[in-house]
Amino acid sequence: MKLLTTIPPRADGTVIARIPDTDKAYTFKGEPPVCDVQDDKHVKYLLGTKQFIPAEAEDYEKAETAIKQTEDPGWEEVTVDVDEVEEGKLPDGVEAFDVATADAKSLREFIKQRTGTAPAPATGIDKLRSIAETVAD
Repeated sequence: MKLLTTIPPRADGTVIARIPDTDKAYTFKGEPPVCDVQDDKHVKYLLGTKQFIPAEAEDYEKAETAIKQTEDPGWEEVTVDVDEVEEGKLPDGVEAFDVATADAKSLREFIKQRTGTAPAPATGIDKLRSIAETVAD
């Protein structure tokens, strides 16, 4: 099934979605970022994150059925490729930085390391995540 993502792309225009417990990664490209995902289990996983939707209208019903059949309702997120950022740019002590789950302090430090300027203390977590995703590229 061809899927598109609502995740903002990196500077190179791609979004890389990794499937947990596998070596599989999908590269979404274009405007909006799209990728053909052949493995039904991976389609179910990505749809279950609510960050991916069918790119073609005829797949909406199939996608709805796939989501209903998902055995693990705990699927909430997909790991976006943040491990390709330049070495030394991650906050101190952070092995792999996940913008989607990072706390505000870590996000501020990450943004400061990337841009040289810390966001205002009153900046909300959603805005911090949006900025961090943009500067991660």
